[in-house]
Amino acid sequence: MEKDILTAIVDVEKEIRERLAAERKKAEERLAQLGREREEEIGREEERLEAELRNALAVANADAERKAAALVEDAAARAERLTRLDEKTLQEVITRHLMGILPGRGDDRQNVQG
Repeated sequence: MEKDILTAIVDVEKEIRERLAAERKKAEERLAQLGREREEEIGREEERLEAELRNALAVANADAERKAAALVEDAAARAERLTRLDEKTLQEVITRHLMGILPGRGDDRQNVQG
């Protein structure tokens, strides 16, 4: 009878080890599967972010090109207006600007507190 009890205990212990091994294998497989799923999700998110970045760059480039074109157009219009000035008016404009930047002319005092 004692031998039967020991045999039963050994059999139960063996079954427990086998179940533990099977559960450990399932857990390892599940972890591997979760790792693969995580890597796939990371890849999808990277692709999404790269596409979003490309779109943002395209929008920014288009905006910069539009602003640059407006600046060039404005500069061309100003240049055109200046080319239509007669010599006397042009000389007056230049003199007025020079008076503001030449020393001793206009307000060239140091801004000193004290």
